[in-house]
Amino acid sequence: MGERFNISISKLRLFFIYTSFISVGFPLIFYFFAGIVLDFRNYIKRCRTRTFDL
Repeated sequence: MGERFNISISKLRLFFIYTSFISVGFPLIFYFFAGIVLDFRNYIKRCRTRTFDL
């Protein structure tokens, strides 16, 4: 593939390594971030209901 597109083999290997890390790591980072955001939203909702219940 590298010879066909005239790209060095080392750059091609690094490209595949980086894309594999991105494709595996991104869903984990997104899941972690979404969990923090949703937990923060629930915390805000609980604080609002307590404030208005007084």
